[in-house]
Amino acid sequence: MEEDIHIHSCIYGIKYEGKVVYVGRHNTPNHIDRWKQHIKQSKKNASSLLHKKLLEYGVDKFSIEKICECDAEDVGNREIRYIQEYNTLIPNGYNMQKGGSSKTPQPKVLRKCSYDGCNFTTLQRTKFDIHKRTHTGEKPYKCHIDDCNYSCVRSDQLVRHSNTHSEEKPFICDVSGCDYRSISKTNLSRHTLQHNGKNPYKCNIDSCIYTCKSSNSLKYHIKKHSREQETPC
Repeated sequence: MEEDIHIHSCIYGIKYEGKVVYVGRHNTPNHIDRWKQHIKQSKKNASSLLHKKLLEYGVDKFSIEKICECDAEDVGNREIRYIQEYNTLIPNGYNMQKGGSSKTPQPKVLRKCSYDGCNFTTLQRTKFDIHKRTHTGEKPYKCHIDDCNYSCVRSDQLVRHSNTHSEEKPFICDVSGCDYRSISKTNLSRHTLQHNGKNPYKCNIDSCIYTCKSSNSLKYHIKKHSREQETPC
């Protein structure tokens, strides 16, 4: 007697120039619906590396294919397997995580840095790996643009750097009548301060009430204090 298998999910691969560069999963067998979601998300907020590349190279340069269908209980393991098989984890592809279910409980292990004089500890493996690079100088994430030698410690730094090579500015000011756009969320947050009137940076010199909107302005202001102190009477 055949076993009755209920198919609920699928694993898909997104291709660029004929090569699978991203592996994902969808909670239905219809991978085309997920492709449409990716396109919509890339236009609305290109925060992930995949969505950034869709904007940078153009959606028409990419295609999607269904790798397999599977039961919902197994989709996380399948995703991990195919990300490894197609080698799509950044910097080789556009997957920024190894895949799998975020609800899977992970054992809690307190990791302590073994370098002399360093007291760093964390329960998170990713943070621990990033911290170790501050000692080793390793920068595994490298820019894919020809003639660019940029490399960095974290994948999110590479995403922000990639924005500098593109004319796209996905972060948009939501204040009515303002056309400001930025390549980074940090720049947008700094710009927003101009609208709300807040000056979060304050001078720590006694009796000085100076405040400003940027750290650079505060640094320049503090230098003025130093010059005034050095000026002879």
